[in-house]
Amino acid sequence: YGTAGVIKFVNRENVLSMPTRNHREGSWEHADSISGQAIEELGKERGGKMLPCMAGCIIKCAILFNDSSGEHVTTALEFETIALLGSNLEIGPADAVAELDRLCDDIGLDTIEVGNAIGVAMEAGVLTWGDWESTKRLLDEDIRTGTPLGRIIGGGTAHVAATYGVDRVPVVKGQGLPAWEPRTLKGMGITYSTSPQGADHTAGMVTARGATPDTLVKQSRHEQLVMMAVDSVGVCQFTNALPGDMATFISERFDTKMSDEQLLVLSREAIETELEFNRRAGFDREDDRLPQWLRDEALPLPDGPSVFDIEDTLIDEVWG
Repeated sequence: YGTAGVIKFVNRENVLSMPTRNHREGSWEHADSISGQAIEELGKERGGKMLPCMAGCIIKCAILFNDSSGEHVTTALEFETIALLGSNLEIGPADAVAELDRLCDDIGLDTIEVGNAIGVAMEAGVLTWGDWESTKRLLDEDIRTGTPLGRIIGGGTAHVAATYGVDRVPVVKGQGLPAWEPRTLKGMGITYSTSPQGADHTAGMVTARGATPDTLVKQSRHEQLVMMAVDSVGVCQFTNALPGDMATFISERFDTKMSDEQLLVLSREAIETELEFNRRAGFDREDDRLPQWLRDEALPLPDGPSVFDIEDTLIDEVWG
């Protein structure tokens, strides 16, 4: 099912990681219509495929999506795209989201950022929740041609919020929030806060539930170091390659000896370089914070309301 295969799982009441209505809710009643299973069934009828980037991959991220006439619409219809352009805007089914994804690819827009930006615009009343036709026109006419509205939305989530006076802004360091919900998956909130890129789920996935805050801080730090190595070596994050494996790859390829400890030291140096860039660009520790509304607005898990409640002092310990 590609990464869309997680949709039914994250939409469950004990996960609530399917952003809906500008992240106000964590599940959407029509999520099945945009799930990986629904997309696979459409593919069977229309000649679509779940494509791997290389032989042997069982995830098959590159979903080749065709319309009802069998014409190609888009490829790589992924979870983040489906969530931010789908449930977050209350737009479905899969055909509608696929068309928006095609436009974003054609224009050159990041689907996470523009999905958040449009969500803020909908919260401001500029568009109506679930209005696919208006959203399509916004992309194809306003943003593509650079109308005043298109330039506002194209400026990103934080810019849209500042323009229309919206205070529920789903960004960290100006970067739009991915779908993974920091109020229920609190380790993700730590990564969003401390990643040099801001709200980046690929910087270090921490989806453990029930772990102590201290443990989540350690996991976020470790996963960010590992993902820096993964990105630097150039392997797919879904390989779940261990530092020792990557150190072996490097040792064999370059006829040297590298340990996993040495590899993670290099990862730390690379991240420190990024953090120094941020400091010179004007970011400080106060930017290593999630929006306050994620601490104030609870999501209703079965065992009680859940907010992001990791103390700032602990977050500051990630990089020291």
